[in-house]
Amino acid sequence: MNGIALFNALTKIDDRFIDRAEKAPAVPERPRCAPVLRWVEIAACACLLLTVSLLIANRIGLFGRPGGGKGSGYNAAVASDVAAATEALPSSQAGTQADVTEGTGAAAEENVGYHLSVVDGRTYLNFDGGNTASSSIKGTVYFDTVDEMVTAIRTNSLSPAQCETIRNSFPRDGNGFRIIDLDHVCDAVLPEGLFVRRVDWDGPSYAIEFDGEDSVSGLLRVLTPKDYAEVFAYEYETFFDRANVTVISREHDAERDAEVVLYETSGGSFQAIRYTLPNGVTAVETYSAPGGTPLAVPDTVYLYGEIETAAFRAHIMDLTERPSVEWLSRFGLSER
Repeated sequence: MNGIALFNALTKIDDRFIDRAEKAPAVPERPRCAPVLRWVEIAACACLLLTVSLLIANRIGLFGRPGGGKGSGYNAAVASDVAAATEALPSSQAGTQADVTEGTGAAAEENVGYHLSVVDGRTYLNFDGGNTASSSIKGTVYFDTVDEMVTAIRTNSLSPAQCETIRNSFPRDGNGFRIIDLDHVCDAVLPEGLFVRRVDWDGPSYAIEFDGEDSVSGLLRVLTPKDYAEVFAYEYETFFDRANVTVISREHDAERDAEVVLYETSGGSFQAIRYTLPNGVTAVETYSAPGGTPLAVPDTVYLYGEIETAAFRAHIMDLTERPSVEWLSRFGLSER
């Protein structure tokens, strides 16, 4: 049992035991112990606490790594504990647990060496010790900001756990692991009231998660122009050609010069309103349509846009009203 597991075992109490204790009858008070026995018990507890503290300090460091947080280096052993603990959880709980542990600031091992290269316009990462994974850590590498991500990649500051995630999860071909184009990195442009929550890096693209004051949330994924063309063709241009999609009707909405499509899938009835914003960005509003009648507020809004060196796909959720054309037009990219 390592330090983290030991600490959790001593400090975390299962809710089942709390509920059971509330329902159980009261336990009669025990006779008072003699003073000598009481001091023996106190001394034994103190020894146990001291032993546990030393084990934890030895395992994770007394204070951890200065400046630790999402995206900071952290001990590979801690990441292994997270992977083992989260494999048994539902996906939503597993993601939350990993996020919490990643920000603990545990001391990091020596950085893993790697080198970058560009082949046919694509950027690749290869590890000096080989690209074969040595554990089962999967998922996404998180950062607080785009700048933090770029700096970590360029300065060989990725932690061992982050490097192992790359080995297990990032797309790979004969040239190595595909990563973002470091020469054309972009920040998200968001409407007022929306704030960046974190950056998720998962290979040749990265997603900027955002939250809003009015409960609006979502993410804006930055893609290379080539990857964007494939995504746009699959999600927009050929969407209604799929075998599992049945188009019920097509109409024209003069207000937004939009195509309104009512369609069905195995999941139910839906409506899509598709149009182009004044800035050239393509918008798709999607609505649930139980019984063929669309709801008043869209479930999601997708945006597809390009600049000269990059492109984006935004996914906006948790809306409380239909967004205006002017508000949607505020989403975009700003090259660094």
